[in-house]
Amino acid sequence: MISFIEKGFFMIKLEMNYLFTLLALVGTYLEANVNLSESDYDFIPIYANLDHSLTLSNGVSLKANTRFIVVRVEGDQVLANFSARKGIHLIPIASTNVLELTQSNKESFKDNADGFSRLSEFLKNRIASGESGWKYLVHQDKVKKYKKWIILYADSSHDTTKALIENFDKTYRSLSESESETFFLYIDTAGDQKNLDALANSLQLKIGTLPWYLSKGYAHSLQHLDSELQVPVIVEAKSNNTILNRVISAELIQDYLSLE
Repeated sequence: MISFIEKGFFMIKLEMNYLFTLLALVGTYLEANVNLSESDYDFIPIYANLDHSLTLSNGVSLKANTRFIVVRVEGDQVLANFSARKGIHLIPIASTNVLELTQSNKESFKDNADGFSRLSEFLKNRIASGESGWKYLVHQDKVKKYKKWIILYADSSHDTTKALIENFDKTYRSLSESESETFFLYIDTAGDQKNLDALANSLQLKIGTLPWYLSKGYAHSLQHLDSELQVPVIVEAKSNNTILNRVISAELIQDYLSLE
């Protein structure tokens, strides 16, 4: 016969097996639901925190609750900007509170189905207007409506850049009324004030740009370019900073602009 104590151990073993099975199922559920839906991307927060301590790919250890800028979400990973010193890294979204904050934003913006423009938040009050000869900044309210951004990254000192900017501007001017929510922006990867002034003075432009002192930093922090920062490049991006398309090289860019 089985003793009372043996029965007790047997019941405890059954309960432990049930508990482990339940935890495994919960873990599987969370893993399966770690990805955001397409509609969620417009509500991804600008800032988030680590849920627990984490060691980055460069060996830097970070404590739980460390704050970072959410550059964008890529599947089950977050491209996180921790600082100029600590760098930008892909980390598991499950290590952060991005999902919770996204759901919170959806509640906060439930009367605004379009969410908010993350790119305009990144670049608010930093875009110089073409109409002003790239001298005066555009207020954030005038750019946050844009749902698609076409960004030309090019070194202002290269021989091909002026022609690229001219065609880029012509394409922007030719947009139809149905494309009024598309914005064209030039970013000088060299960050050269003299060259930017010369381009603005010689061309009557409509496209916006970033001031020379911000250009190089944002060419890196927006994470639209490859690791070698190869230019010229045109990047198509949604307002939530999801990359739709990249066109690399002056020749391919000219072909791309001729088709737009």
